[in-house]
Amino acid sequence: MQKFNKVMTTSIYGFGCLILILFLIISCAETTNTYMKLPSTLSAYSFSGYTPQSYSPPASIPLTISVVEPTYKEKLAKDYYKVIKSFNNSIGISLEQIIIAKGMTSKGPYSSLDDIPYPDKKDSNLTLTETIYIYPIEKENREKNDYFYDDGYGNPIRCEVKTGKLFVEMWISLEIREPLSGEKMWIKKIDLGILEREYQVGIKKYWYSYPQTDPWAPPQGEWRYGDIMFNTKPDMLADILGEVYPKILNAVWSYLNTDELLEINKKAKEIRELKRY
Repeated sequence: MQKFNKVMTTSIYGFGCLILILFLIISCAETTNTYMKLPSTLSAYSFSGYTPQSYSPPASIPLTISVVEPTYKEKLAKDYYKVIKSFNNSIGISLEQIIIAKGMTSKGPYSSLDDIPYPDKKDSNLTLTETIYIYPIEKENREKNDYFYDDGYGNPIRCEVKTGKLFVEMWISLEIREPLSGEKMWIKKIDLGILEREYQVGIKKYWYSYPQTDPWAPPQGEWRYGDIMFNTKPDMLADILGEVYPKILNAVWSYLNTDELLEINKKAKEIRELKRY
């Protein structure tokens, strides 16, 4: 009997230890919950990575070209404004680098043809303008899922996450004009096709409980939506533009052939003489 009691005591003690261990494991699991990090989105964008293919001596080609910042064929959603502004700045700088690398002189970039001052127009042989067509199509998936993210302080944020694909059709038109008359002397097109990326948008989601007037009535409420916690669409457009950026500038390098531009300048001089500028 004594032996039996000893065995039972040992078994109960062992079982109790097992329960304690399980309790500790569960407690630790509850207190060390980890949530996904919110997808990071860029606060600023930049486009680079292009180096001119060769360098001619400065001002070795007797041509001065005024560069105008790109204009856009289609109005883009507000989400993309910051990306496009950075793209404009980068394109303007890179075009200037190409013109100088080819031995010509660059002026600008100017925000539009009308913003080029008369003295600059008179001192320029030609102007270079760019019209960019960017047509983004967003195809959202039907399925939406809720996920918990870390707010940065270890607290969970519930988000309804929408996913989809961003398709971007893109082409660029380059125009050389006579500065004073605005006559088009040369038009080239760069077709960049359709590119795609996957995006996701997370919107904060929370349960709103209606005020209770009857203490015996079951609680009622509804799901409501708060701020957009993340939106990767602008980053995806920036990624696409970063991919095509070197292709655009390589095409520009080929199109800005100095021999051809010198011939065009002869015709531009004829226009000035005919119109007595």
